[in-house]
Amino acid sequence: MMRARRQRGAVALELALTLAFLFPVAATLLFYGRLLYNYEVAQKATHDAARYLSGVSMLNMQNSDAAVYEVAVTKAIVQQELSVLTPYKLLVTVSCDGLECGGLSVPSMVAVGVQIKVHNNFYGYAPELVDQTISATQNMRYVGN
Repeated sequence: MMRARRQRGAVALELALTLAFLFPVAATLLFYGRLLYNYEVAQKATHDAARYLSGVSMLNMQNSDAAVYEVAVTKAIVQQELSVLTPYKLLVTVSCDGLECGGLSVPSMVAVGVQIKVHNNFYGYAPELVDQTISATQNMRYVGN
């Protein structure tokens, strides 16, 4: 009976010591899981946008006004697909043969890139995790019709 009375606070102490270790570990796992999810969504968005741009009509790619419109549609595709995320900062780039798509010539390659800055929401539990930048780029051969 006397021994059971001395052990009463041991469980609470063990729980406090264990939780002090587990909260930062759980916060780190959640943060990197969110980074991976954001990367996967960004990869799919760049793939879909590059696939759209690679199939745009040659007439549109040779006309400067139509090329600017197609680039705007491509960026809108990326932004629409990334709307499920809450990025801290977002940068979308579209290029044709490594240059800006200006409608001067028909490209052989198109590329769509995204940079997302992901904010650390778990700063109180894992302050060593700083904001991370995710980059996703998709290159495709232009096959316009």
